[in-house]
Amino acid sequence: MRLSRLAIGAFVGAAMALGQGSAEAQDLSEPAVIAVVNLERIMTEATAVVSAREQLQELSVKVQQDITERENKLREEDQGLQQQRALVSAEVFAQNVKEFQGRAAELQQRVRSVRQTLDEALEGTMERIQTFALEEIAKIAIERGVDVVLAQSQVVVARNVFDLTDPALEQLNKRVPTVKISGQLEDLAE
Repeated sequence: MRLSRLAIGAFVGAAMALGQGSAEAQDLSEPAVIAVVNLERIMTEATAVVSAREQLQELSVKVQQDITERENKLREEDQGLQQQRALVSAEVFAQNVKEFQGRAAELQQRVRSVRQTLDEALEGTMERIQTFALEEIAKIAIERGVDVVLAQSQVVVARNVFDLTDPALEQLNKRVPTVKISGQLEDLAE
């Protein structure tokens, strides 16, 4: 109990310190206008997010086709090596196996690199879209006189709250209907 009183005291003290001396400080007797937003839904349904996911999916398919072709070539080469085993000297065979293993390792490294690049591209694109979404939420909150916007997932019970999800999604879709995935990804399928 003592800890919660201490925490409440610290919160009230901090709020008073922040509001002190400000000519525009809100009257504490006025109730705060609170709104909620479902950012997860926005980051799922926004047209820019759908566009980004579609582009990455198309690119992933192309990259996977390229990797499959390279893997098939390596399998054929491996079969050829096994057939050579009896026809060439041990030294030549060992050298051919070493070269083959190098190419196989290069392909594995390429696969890891491509996956990492795709993941980073998706993450960066989502961060950009989320930044735009938060800007739109802030604009709507200001327009509607909202003092506090909470994530809907963090609210258990609330009366008389504005839900800014739909208007924010609508504004985000107008502002950023699609996104172009960065140019470095276009080289991955080659």
